[in-house]
Amino acid sequence: MGSQKLLVTIIQKGYAKKMIRVAMEKGLRGATVLKGRGTVNPAIFESLSGLSYNPDRDVIFTVVDTDQLKTLQDLFMQIGKMNKKNTGIMFVIDINSSTGIRKQFDL
Repeated sequence: MGSQKLLVTIIQKGYAKKMIRVAMEKGLRGATVLKGRGTVNPAIFESLSGLSYNPDRDVIFTVVDTDQLKTLQDLFMQIGKMNKKNTGIMFVIDINSSTGIRKQFDL
C-alpha cells in the first residue's frame, strides 16, 4: 500500500449520501460523514450571492491512497456540483501513520 491522504469534503446537506454511494460503486471501501453547520452571517451571504442561506452541511472524511486521490476528488466535484459557487470545499491532509485501513479503490 502506498502513502495515504485524508480527503475532507464539506458539502451542502443532501449531497453526501449520493457522493458516497457512487464512490462505493467505483470501489471506495468506506467514509465517515458528520453533520456540520456553517457560521457565515446569513444576511451578508444572501446580499452578496443573491441566494438564500442554509447553514446545514455534511462533512465527509475519506482516507484514500495517494494514487487514487485525484479520481475521488474529481468524482466528488462532479456529483457535489462543487464547481458552482458556495457549494462546498475540499482539502487534503497528509497521513503519517494509520492502522486498520485497507486499499480504498480497486480501479
